[in-house]
Amino acid sequence: MSIFVDHKMLKHKFHKLLLSKVMLRSWAPNELAIRKLDDSGYADLFLQNLFCDYFEVASQFNWGQHAFATVQNAYFSTQGYPTSSITLRSVNGGSYRNCAKLLGGFLELLYGKLTGDLDVSANNIGPLLIDRVTGTKYRLYVSDGVLGIEAV
Repeated sequence: MSIFVDHKMLKHKFHKLLLSKVMLRSWAPNELAIRKLDDSGYADLFLQNLFCDYFEVASQFNWGQHAFATVQNAYFSTQGYPTSSITLRSVNGGSYRNCAKLLGGFLELLYGKLTGDLDVSANNIGPLLIDRVTGTKYRLYVSDGVLGIEAV
């Protein structure tokens, strides 16, 4: 099912489209709010899938101060192309900073801070470092309490 609502279609005094239990309300010049029918607060929105094309729908989502919850086994997925990406941003001072990106089958951490332990418990994984001169990849590991390094 699709509902297409142009701002000009909402000619009611308060720019609202009333449904059985919720309303769609023109909130600001470029915003559409999903509100409780009595306009006392925001209504929940449950979706199976949400596909957004930044040319037509939106290029960013602002979740506000409320929780963003998903059902069990929910996913954030890029489109089915190796060059498709999802970027997580946060305000740093007065401007946005890209912090992480899903791209090409990887999670790229651009800026981050660990606030807890990073548990690397398998014996065949660990932090990879790349030699700046040769480009060789090295893995850090601990064996019998001694820090080691191996080429991979």
